[in-house]
Formats: sequence, structure tokens, C-alpha cells
Amino acid sequence: MRGGRRVFLWLAVALLLSGCAKRKLLKNGIYTTSELGYTREPVYVTLVIEDHRLAQVIVNSNGESPNVGAVAGPVLSKRLQESGHTKEIDIVSGATVTSKAAFDAFDRAYKKALE
Repeated sequence: MRGGRRVFLWLAVALLLSGCAKRKLLKNGIYTTSELGYTREPVYVTLVIEDHRLAQVIVNSNGESPNVGAVAGPVLSKRLQESGHTKEIDIVSGATVTSKAAFDAFDRAYKKALE
């Protein structure tokens, strides 16, 4: 019986460490935040949460330089939508400040959706 308890204890610890513990759900809604980009204009990020999941990410960087930062918005939207987070996502080449502003705004909007 002693060995059975030990196995049960290890399974319980493994479940807790593997993230099977209760996670916070995203609240349905639309969340928009912004951060200043390269041109000191805001880069807006909008998250649409449906069924407690990330349904859409919109990065509006139209206030940035027309041929670099403004072009980065749709690329960043796609990357953020596919990953659902900002970790390990490449910045858009030539639009480092715009990318970082979008990542920061995404993180803040995501945090708001968890509250």
C-alpha cells in the first residue's frame, strides 16, 4: 500500500506542474490598447475574444512610416494571431520599434482580457 501512495503523490505533483491546474479563462469582448511607435504615434492592438479564445488580432500601425512601420501591422497581426502570445515571435525587419510597441500593447490587452 505504501508504494501506491507514493505513485499517487507523484501523479498529483506531475498534474500540478504540467499546467493541468485550473487556468484563467479569457473574458469575451474586444480589448484595445496602444503603445507609442517609432514616429511617436500610437500603435493600436485590438484583441477579439470569442468563446474564451483569441478570435482575432488587429495591429493598426498606420501612423508609422508608410513603407516600413505601417506595413508591419498586417504581418504582426498574423504572427500574433497564430501564436497567441509574444514570446519567440520575430520582429518585423526594419520595424523594430513598431514591433516592440505592438508586442507591449498585445501583452497589456491580453492581461486585460484575463482580469
